[in-house]
Amino acid sequence: LRRHGVVVLRGLLHPDQTVPWGDAVLRDFEEARERLKGHPTRPVDLMNPHRAAAAGGGDDDDELEAAFEPLSYKELAMREDLRVDLRSGPEMERLRRAQNGTAKHSMMDGRGSGGGGGGVMSSFSGNDDSNDDHDDEGPSMIRADTVGTLDSWRFHPSLLAILRALFNPRDASLSKGNFGRWNFGGSGPDGSAQPFRLGQVGSVLSCPGSGDQAMHADTPHLFEDVDCLACHYCNVFAPGYEVMADNDDEDRDNNDDDGSNKCYRNEFDRDGTWTGNSTMGGTAFVHGSHRLSVSSRLLADDDDGDAEMTYDNADDGTSLRRRMLHLRTFRPALEAGDVLLFDCRTVHYGLANTSRGACCDGDNGGSDNVHAGRRPMLYLNVTQSWFHDPKNWDDREKIFE
Repeated sequence: LRRHGVVVLRGLLHPDQTVPWGDAVLRDFEEARERLKGHPTRPVDLMNPHRAAAAGGGDDDDELEAAFEPLSYKELAMREDLRVDLRSGPEMERLRRAQNGTAKHSMMDGRGSGGGGGGVMSSFSGNDDSNDDHDDEGPSMIRADTVGTLDSWRFHPSLLAILRALFNPRDASLSKGNFGRWNFGGSGPDGSAQPFRLGQVGSVLSCPGSGDQAMHADTPHLFEDVDCLACHYCNVFAPGYEVMADNDDEDRDNNDDDGSNKCYRNEFDRDGTWTGNSTMGGTAFVHGSHRLSVSSRLLADDDDGDAEMTYDNADDGTSLRRRMLHLRTFRPALEAGDVLLFDCRTVHYGLANTSRGACCDGDNGGSDNVHAGRRPMLYLNVTQSWFHDPKNWDDREKIFE
């Protein structure tokens, strides 16, 4: 992870730990979509961003009026057309309360993997305090002695161990000189691991028709005179869906209509480009680009002043830089139970969702399952204890009361 900026852990989780989260995300998104579309004063149609919304929720062309642009809400923020970041909803909150509660009690009484007891109760708390009422809202502060538990994938012992090591690189010969650690009741220069913040489970949901994102990184480097400082912000991805074998159309339609959360293998597009193992796409990463020496070499402005660089023109033979970018870009094929961790300074982009959606809007080739083709990628935002990510959420504008 320190070397490449991204790593995949195959089969770390049982699909039963993540697919129910994906199902909850889909149900909450559909409820949010209906509420926003039927809003009495400010209707928003998330599935048809460029189409007028029907006044009062009707389908009569005579009643069509201009739809409003979506806002950033407490529960949902737009990333692009047909791609949303959903962090809460009734079904997600129900799962969150149940799993956080089970994990907390497991770690308190020592039933977590490898034990746990020994003061673990205060090792995590929502909004950085010990008030139980907040444990399901904000990030949890994970203390160095937190072992974790298999009762919740969020607190999986292997994930916590990797994140603890990632955020606490140590040189024993140097750590003895860090005398500032005596401040604020600290333990002194003993080289012990520092706590980190572990976010709640959220999801980036891409719907059929969403396109490739522009290349981007989720957080900046803190300083620009060092190639790569220790990681201060890491994301954990886990598919909230299952990838199935691509059967014939009749079998696919039967599976689509059973209301389950599935997508199908379609590993190459018509141009022979790897798609990330399903029609619902995935995420592409430029490995090593969390280092300034790599990203500056690959993504600096071209000599002709053209700063635009997309995957489509990366291998057109006109630039060694673009060919190197092409070679460094990979699209992991994730299955339910896999986990992907990446340093948020790593350049990446979401891939287009080319799957068939529901047929309710006149697409007779689609499915009767309203969730068909929607891809819930679960995530955990994990940061150093002192770092705050100013995402574009608006806690004042709520979808669910």
